Amino acid sequence: MNKLGSFLDLSNPSKKTEAKKHKLKRLIQSPNSHYIATKCLKCKKINIIFSHSVFWKTCVDCSTLLTRPSGGKFKSSKSMQIVKRLLNYQRIL
Repeated sequence: MNKLGSFLDLSNPSKKTEAKKHKLKRLIQSPNSHYIATKCLKCKKINIIFSHSVFWKTCVDCSTLLTRPSGGKFKSSKSMQIVKRLLNYQRIL
């Protein structure tokens, strides 16, 4: 077997292999959770939701159910639309 054929570049791993690894085993440790800006389809208000939320999330203005917990990531309802994934808790205008 060729030694160069089985060589893996550990300092420059591909994004695909890094995404499969556990969050602590990655080259640069990063969490799997993030904040998401969502829009209520009923009142068009933008709400910020945590991706691994454990509570039922309703719209601030019209109290429409947006998400429900599922043990891991949230399950979205049909009354919301994902606008943007936020890297940090940034301000949305």
